[in-house]
Amino acid sequence: MPSKRELIDNPPRNNGLSWSEIQWGRISAFLIGISSPFLIFPLLNSQWVPSWMIAVTLTIPMILLYYGFTQISRREALKAGMGMIVASLVEIHMLSW
Repeated sequence: MPSKRELIDNPPRNNGLSWSEIQWGRISAFLIGISSPFLIFPLLNSQWVPSWMIAVTLTIPMILLYYGFTQISRREALKAGMGMIVASLVEIHMLSW
């Protein structure tokens, strides 16, 4: 049986990539953020869709890409996304005067 000193000095060998270390949530957020504009643009290209709905809907891919590229938490990404939504709605309101 190895002693404590031998266990501490000899770290376990790494057998390659550990699938549990991959951040699948960030990868899937990136992939959805990249592919969603291609699905959203044809739906929003109608004359009956209000401008506020377009502004809110188009921020969703930006939120997903921001979360996918950075190391921030989901909560922080949602806060940033809500800020973008509020800012775009205020801009639409100010331009409609």
